[in-house]
Amino acid sequence: MRTLMIAVPVILLLLTTGVTLMQDTAPANLTHQFIINFPGQRKDSLFEKILKWMENNLRSPRPVIEKEDLETGTIAGNGVTEMRAEGDTVDVRLAFVFRVDVRDGKARFRFTNLEVSPDEESGWDPMPEDTTWHRPAQVKFTAMIGRLTEYVNK
Repeated sequence: MRTLMIAVPVILLLLTTGVTLMQDTAPANLTHQFIINFPGQRKDSLFEKILKWMENNLRSPRPVIEKEDLETGTIAGNGVTEMRAEGDTVDVRLAFVFRVDVRDGKARFRFTNLEVSPDEESGWDPMPEDTTWHRPAQVKFTAMIGRLTEYVNK
């Protein structure tokens, strides 16, 4: 029931903000991509809002923001969150590289180089390529983009 209470608002948010979900056909290069429309938002203001949200909400053992270039509209960096593969009973840590390309009225978010780790003491392994891993990651990224969209549209 809790999942349904979270999923329905996120789905409605995605439908109203113009999100496009795409995945490369080659599993080894899987990219979770979202294109969000922000009608009436200028590039510089949108860039600053997205950058601030990412700095305040993402965490990573590596620098969260590795590149920010207002002229090109590019923000790139790293993040870590938790997720659970379908059929598993325990959460794992999910590390990712992100890139955001900002333009007037829209932004494209891409999450790549997904790695998983069972705990903080263990090393990182590439995420298995099967959908039992990538579907929950997509749900996690969708929720993250939903929260970011709410912040930007305040």
